[in-house]
Amino acid sequence: MKMKSDHIRIACTIISFIFLAHSPSCGGGGGGGNSSDDSNTDRTLVLDKSFGTDGIVETGVGIRDDHVCAMSLQPDGKIVMAGYTEIGSTEDIALVRYNTDGSLDNIFDSDGKVTTQAGFGDDHAYAIALQDDGKIVVAGDTETGGVGVYTQFGIVRYNTDGSLDTTFDSDGIVKTSIGGIDDEARGIAVQEDGKIVVAGCSDNGSDKDIALVRYNTDGSLDTTFNSPGTIPGVVTVPVGSLDDRALALALQDDGKILVAGDTMTGGSSGHHTALALLRFNTDGSLDTTFHSDGIVTTSLGGLLALVSSIAVQADGKILVSGTGSDVSICLARFNTDGTLDITFDSDGAVTTTTGGIDGETGGIALQEDGKIAVVGTFAISKDEGFFLLVRYNTNGSLDSTFDEDGKVVGSEFYFAKCIALQPDGKILVGGHTSGVGSFFLVRYE
Repeated sequence: MKMKSDHIRIACTIISFIFLAHSPSCGGGGGGGNSSDDSNTDRTLVLDKSFGTDGIVETGVGIRDDHVCAMSLQPDGKIVMAGYTEIGSTEDIALVRYNTDGSLDNIFDSDGKVTTQAGFGDDHAYAIALQDDGKIVVAGDTETGGVGVYTQFGIVRYNTDGSLDTTFDSDGIVKTSIGGIDDEARGIAVQEDGKIVVAGCSDNGSDKDIALVRYNTDGSLDTTFNSPGTIPGVVTVPVGSLDDRALALALQDDGKILVAGDTMTGGSSGHHTALALLRFNTDGSLDTTFHSDGIVTTSLGGLLALVSSIAVQADGKILVSGTGSDVSICLARFNTDGTLDITFDSDGAVTTTTGGIDGETGGIALQEDGKIAVVGTFAISKDEGFFLLVRYNTNGSLDSTFDEDGKVVGSEFYFAKCIALQPDGKILVGGHTSGVGSFFLVRYE
């Protein structure tokens, strides 16, 4: 892996990375070798100097601790990033919108930045979706306050100018308590009919279950969406014997709902985490054509640390990214029936060494030619890390036409969480800086 001279190192007052703990590794072969896609001329990936300052944009939002969790590209090319920031004594939902050149969009709440206090304590946005009418919907969690502080699903909808949409539950904010303890939303998608599907987890009092909620266009719970014994509009699914979490969501072209996350099981050797992939019918029932019961669990030849993102290919095959205990990028591909796709690196999964001692894989982006880009952030010491952008061929091998070895190493002060591809092929990587923190965007040619 090579650090390019175009990668600008930004000096921060405080340099520290906070990474999620990881478990033993997910399996799958290494991502080496050539394929028929490698016949193109090698090229060096460079920063797009027409974007921001030499290809990089940084934006401070709150007092401190700005965190980016999701990014979406509007049809007009504007870029919306969502996460949270510290405002006073609490954390609030934060959105930033940029013009195509990386400048802040002053049409969006006059300065390009919006913060929202949804509840009584900390509020977070972890996922974002765009409606056909341009409205922006984010999902996360919000604290309840009162005696004992718990979290519930927090869904917020904004108009195109950044104002709260008062046609959405009268104030633009919907809060949903499922188990009454800790409910956390992590994925969101908007159906063709405008209904909003949100996935996450709910604490049932002894452990966590996967939770799926569908809302009508006005923010009310969709009572046609449920399974026996659940709250109308809400589906909960226990997968393993301990905690189960949904961490990403995607819709198939036929309207079926895919949820990716993790499941924890206990045993004599301790607790282990595996990938959990579920498919639901449009009415909220588990799809029994998917692995016979709608649920696939796999450790991918090892034990998965953390699931990060999901994407559906044009042919219907399903990609899930995650992080292995050896701090590798782990990418698995499933057939439409839930079986691992053995045409993908021979066993359905590929791992790519990062050289880090800790870290987290982030989002997936699919090119029109079927190539797959994945981003993540990894630490090489307690105080130093870097983000890594990797591109794979359709068979799971590293794409040697992408910066010569399939990998691009970014600044050590950036925590990369999300990725998007522009129609012109330019690559956007988003996240937050270390230390006090601010939103950042990087665009590559």
